[in-house]
Amino acid sequence: MLKSLFIKNFALIDQVQLDFKSGFTVITGETGSGKSILLDGLSLVLGKRADASQLKNKSEKAILEASFLLKSKQFKSLFEEEDLDFSEETIIRREILPSGKSRLFINDTPCLLNQIKNLSDRLLDMHLQNDIIDFNEANDKLNLVDTYAKNTALVNSYCASYSKWLDTKNTLQKAINQKNNNTSDLDYKTFLLNELSTLNLSSTESIEDLEKDLAEYENLDAIQTALSLVQSTVYESDANALEILENALNSLNKVAGYNEKIASASEQLKTTVIELKDLEGNLHSLTDSLEANPERHAFLVERVNAINALLQKHKVSSVDELLNLQNELSAYIDGFSNSAEQISKLTIELKAQFEALKHTGEELQKARAKVSASLEKNILAELALLGMPKANFKIEYNYTAEPAEFGFYVPEFLISTNPGMPLASLETVVSGGEKSRILLSLKSILSAEHQTSILDEIDTGVSGAIALKMGDLMRKIAQNRQVISVTH
Repeated sequence: MLKSLFIKNFALIDQVQLDFKSGFTVITGETGSGKSILLDGLSLVLGKRADASQLKNKSEKAILEASFLLKSKQFKSLFEEEDLDFSEETIIRREILPSGKSRLFINDTPCLLNQIKNLSDRLLDMHLQNDIIDFNEANDKLNLVDTYAKNTALVNSYCASYSKWLDTKNTLQKAINQKNNNTSDLDYKTFLLNELSTLNLSSTESIEDLEKDLAEYENLDAIQTALSLVQSTVYESDANALEILENALNSLNKVAGYNEKIASASEQLKTTVIELKDLEGNLHSLTDSLEANPERHAFLVERVNAINALLQKHKVSSVDELLNLQNELSAYIDGFSNSAEQISKLTIELKAQFEALKHTGEELQKARAKVSASLEKNILAELALLGMPKANFKIEYNYTAEPAEFGFYVPEFLISTNPGMPLASLETVVSGGEKSRILLSLKSILSAEHQTSILDEIDTGVSGAIALKMGDLMRKIAQNRQVISVTH
């Protein structure tokens, strides 16, 4: 039940603290006295949209805080589902900042708006003055029937199956859409993959190395000429460089013992002579290895041209990047093949889930139909107490092939308020007084669903004896739960 409501800096209110008791409470006052502001503040606590225009002092934040006394049996599991700490006295606070942003807290723990809304659906039932008549929506009507029939277990089972079916349906549709969108790209990307795969690229291969090898083959004559010139000049001519340096070394060795610097120069020259002799062997080996290979040359020309063409085409600079692109294209094409398998698997899964959902839906509908006659009788009894003894009320169900969150059947509440008038949809009732009495009759059936009911001017359009009867009915409802009625 609602224990207290604290409001600060909101609309016309500087600060107010209201304490509530169990049973029947009436908030009364003249038009414009601020009764509805209290309910607006409570609506904000329970998740209604907020903005800075609602602040009385625009430079300070508004604080709206409601305290509830909750039964562990009814609410502990719900708090656990929302990952919130349960307390038998739970405080929900909403702060609206001058910037227009707001913050929500449950027992001083920050929380999300949808967490508050999920709780508020169970905390209390609030009918505000400007609300359209309740039970216009199919799930509102079914909620009334299910509450009366105590169908909680069946409803939870159906909702779980429906959620699972809907997730699979959405996943399947997403896979189909993705496959359809990607079909146009498949041929082109397959062509690109084949183009790359044909080259048999390797991560150990680089375009720079290939270009160096090609440059060697294309300049083979110049390389051989240069090597021949070096060999003849250094080793083979009558006055070759090696012979001249060896003679110079012998001359230095003869006088090295007389001067340390000469000895050092002799060692340096000796090193040069040794390196020249080593170089001779390397030059011979290099010359022997340089042979014309037209096939290798042709391969390098084709290889370098092919790789450079793909580097330019894909705007990358290395073989590794081409390999990455090849892997991406391969994964894309594999994914396309896998999507067909996924669609087939999801289609089979969706069909099985639909059959299970349909079975649960039929069981739920049987339970609803079983209590409909009794519910109709009780609603007519309540309407008779409110001065509508000649009213007629029927519940009909229309099958729908496409499942909805509430089942496979769309309910229709039909009513005739006067003798001789045909049954018509509840939504077509136009008299304010009739709406008020019908709404109160329906809400009285839900007396076990919420701990608290708040009714804002539910007596609109009625007066005299009927108003007294409505008051008696609200007092009767208050025997089982907290009822707060706002009226003139």
